[in-house]
Amino acid sequence: MQISLNWLKEFLDIRLFPKELVEKMNSIGLLVDHWEEKDGDVVLELETYANRPDTLGHLGVARELAASLGIPLKDRKFPLVESSENISDVFDVQVLEEDLCPRYSGMIVKDIEVGPSPSWLVDRIKAMGLSPVNNVVDITNYILFSTAQPIHAFDLNKLRGNKIIVRTARNGEELKVLGGEDVVLSQSMLVIADENTPVALAGIIGGEDTAVTEETKDVFIESACFDPISIRKTWKEIGIQTDASYRFERGTDISFPPEAASMTASLLTQIGGKALK
Repeated sequence: MQISLNWLKEFLDIRLFPKELVEKMNSIGLLVDHWEEKDGDVVLELETYANRPDTLGHLGVARELAASLGIPLKDRKFPLVESSENISDVFDVQVLEEDLCPRYSGMIVKDIEVGPSPSWLVDRIKAMGLSPVNNVVDITNYILFSTAQPIHAFDLNKLRGNKIIVRTARNGEELKVLGGEDVVLSQSMLVIADENTPVALAGIIGGEDTAVTEETKDVFIESACFDPISIRKTWKEIGIQTDASYRFERGTDISFPPEAASMTASLLTQIGGKALK
């Protein structure tokens, strides 16, 4: 897991030199394999452990450092610009497999303008070794690497029937995933579907047909908790592991999806959208 010092400072007032920070992290079990100065930042490579999924995000690492250093976390605010519409009046979510998806949160943000990300967000994404895509996709990745809670954004207007259904796949159903690969599904796999067909492999990867593009105006934000064993079996069967599946298979905080969805919506409203919840 890569950790950016500049990113950590969003959550914590750290006044240690890099070598001092590395020594402190090693002393509390956050083992740093190596670190480097990069583009005005310090990026640390942490060892990851299956029993510490909280340290797969900057917030979890910041919490550990705050406790060790005896300093408080910053009280970050994520204000929302809300629409007068209520999401339940225009959209429906049905979870048919509660054992495999014990929590599912969704929000809609309308009237956004998809385009290049602001420089601060580009810096955060590049610090993780990724290339920026657009402001919507980059915001979802920012929340993932900030909090260890994966987020997916669908183009709302490409979801048929104005609904999301969390169900198992039907044998032989197919999904063209992001990147263009066609995946044949089986009934052991959990999918996110609209009224007609699967639009994402739950907790692993979204579908090409509902991806956010430059033409997208409205998005549906998914923030959920999925069964770790189901996620692990599915990605191994299809041979696709992602940053999202890596976290879900280790277990995510079941209490956090609503907050992560709200954080995502807040950042999206800062590029002009209005949130429904």
